[in-house]
Amino acid sequence: MNSIKDIIELLNTNNKIKLFDILSNLGKRIELNNTEKSILKKEIEKFLNSESEILREVSLRVLGFYWALPEYKDIAIKIFNKDSDDDVRATALMSWSNLQRNTNNLSSISFLKKLVEDKSLSPFIRLEAYSNIFVISNLHPSSWPKTNIDFKHIDEEIDWKLIDEILKEAEK
Repeated sequence: MNSIKDIIELLNTNNKIKLFDILSNLGKRIELNNTEKSILKKEIEKFLNSESEILREVSLRVLGFYWALPEYKDIAIKIFNKDSDDDVRATALMSWSNLQRNTNNLSSISFLKKLVEDKSLSPFIRLEAYSNIFVISNLHPSSWPKTNIDFKHIDEEIDWKLIDEILKEAEK
């Protein structure tokens, strides 16, 4: 993958596995400048509405997480609210939170806490919300609690006291 033209051509394949690989590489392995990202984001955006969950997930991961393009913050939360696939929804939360990294935004942290508390949600989504509280907070990563919690023990292992402390700090 050398030129933007070559990348755009590769993105026009109908092979989902190849598309996944190309999109993943765009996010993780290929260095692009802002102009190149601007050109490619329009090509990648079309996959946000794909019938394929893996293409929706990886395209959002590229735009909102790897490239951290601010214009995808609102799109990410809309995708979280409307998509039925938990992997896509988790990536949407991750991207949305990444675009607010270390802002200590009270309303965003409060929203994530409500998701963590919502037992009607899958444990996967609840734990993704829990992890992302720390991303948005100004808590140093070395102070983050473990987040690889067993789904069966989610309510016992979540550090509810720490979440409340983070919320109090965000109110300041």
